[in-house]
Amino acid sequence: MANNYLQFSFVVPGFAHAAKGSSEELHAWVVDLLTQVDQDEQSPEFNELFMDFADCEDLGFSWDISDEGLSIWAEENGNTDHVTKFLCALLQQEACKLNSVGFTYGESCSRMRGGEFSGGAVFVSRGRLGESVVEHVDARDWLGMRL
Repeated sequence: MANNYLQFSFVVPGFAHAAKGSSEELHAWVVDLLTQVDQDEQSPEFNELFMDFADCEDLGFSWDISDEGLSIWAEENGNTDHVTKFLCALLQQEACKLNSVGFTYGESCSRMRGGEFSGGAVFVSRGRLGESVVEHVDARDWLGMRL
């Protein structure tokens, strides 16, 4: 048997400066945002993805606020869809002055199996009309189109 992993680790740089506030205020702000995303009746896709944010067991990523910014990571079984939805919601917030954010991720396996290793990148930005624009590149798909 083999274990598959999806891992990422990145910092939303300048988060503290962009959102303005003390570390405790920013932590509470992110928790409030996660709760809003979880309870947003206007966005059923968020309700489906963020069903139980209170204990964060099914979040698919961990987060913390440091002097460097908002750190987001997954050590084994990350969920890039959840992170992407969260980043979209983050950029939609008036208090957040960032225009874009992105991250890379890696897929690996505990055994040397062909087709079990890959990676990719996600770029999220604010569109001209305030909507979120998401661009995603999966290394396996990208290479498959070229072979």
